[in-house]
Amino acid sequence: MCRFAAIIGALAACLMTLTAIATAAADPIQSPYDPPVGSRWTIHSQSRQDDTGVGKTTTTMVTYTAELTIQEKTPLGFRLTHVMRDLDIQDDSQKGALSKMLLQPHIGVVNQVTADRNGKPVRVENFPEVQAAYQQGIAAAVAAFAAHARPEAATKMREILDASMPRDPETAAAGIDDLPLLSLGQNTHLSLDEVRNGSEVASSPFSGEPINTTTTLRLTRIDAAGDKRTLLRTETYDPVALKRFALDAVKKLSPAAGERLGEIASQMSTTRVDRTEFTVEHGMTRAVSEDSMLEIKEAGLTLIKHQHKEITVTPAQQIP
Repeated sequence: MCRFAAIIGALAACLMTLTAIATAAADPIQSPYDPPVGSRWTIHSQSRQDDTGVGKTTTTMVTYTAELTIQEKTPLGFRLTHVMRDLDIQDDSQKGALSKMLLQPHIGVVNQVTADRNGKPVRVENFPEVQAAYQQGIAAAVAAFAAHARPEAATKMREILDASMPRDPETAAAGIDDLPLLSLGQNTHLSLDEVRNGSEVASSPFSGEPINTTTTLRLTRIDAAGDKRTLLRTETYDPVALKRFALDAVKKLSPAAGERLGEIASQMSTTRVDRTEFTVEHGMTRAVSEDSMLEIKEAGLTLIKHQHKEITVTPAQQIP
């Protein structure tokens, strides 16, 4: 009896393996990320962020257009240029005005980028020029803030903004608008309904410990006729690391409150989940829809930050 059970079990396993192979073979091969050299692409991004707390909601709308040009293929990937062409921020608060000052110097600055085979930026070759744009934006924002704030508050603002500025060509590459996000949908090599689990480590802008996240990526739909695929990615942030991040922010922004960090920590809970859908055509991410929710609870108070972003990538109109 045991012998027959073993034979039946082996036969069932064989049939399952053959079925999996047949299913994988039925999936059309994914086109690689391989845009032609010299091609130009327009990236249009529009995001809305709602910050809710203490019975009040403030909304920030950010829209920008950038141009991506494929300059050269290399053994390890690509050489690209990326330049922001225009930017619009709709936010009547002081935060909105300072954000405009910070980002305005980046308009028209050409980022000369080395990217990997997935199109992910790994290095900004003209880093001094890009760093100068950061410095110009920070100086303008701090000067505007100092005109209506106490000197010590302006000094603290300067420290925070200086800490957020990239220090080398590699960290500058990670901050090139949405190129790192677009690359997540490219060269995935997933079969239909296959799930890939992973983890990420993000640095804290307040020089604290990094934030760990867990990720899942699933291929949800294939349109073989149009060489089009849809992928869904979720990213969940470690609540302990998120709490450390929030406490680092409290300590930097309010040294007086920093003396109560233990009390604040005991009453605080944090959650953040990001959900992103990618539309990939002919190997290149052509649309992204991202939804992010951050919730912080502390001493009966709930703060919610909800952001929704839409990105499209289209061939740039050729100038005759």
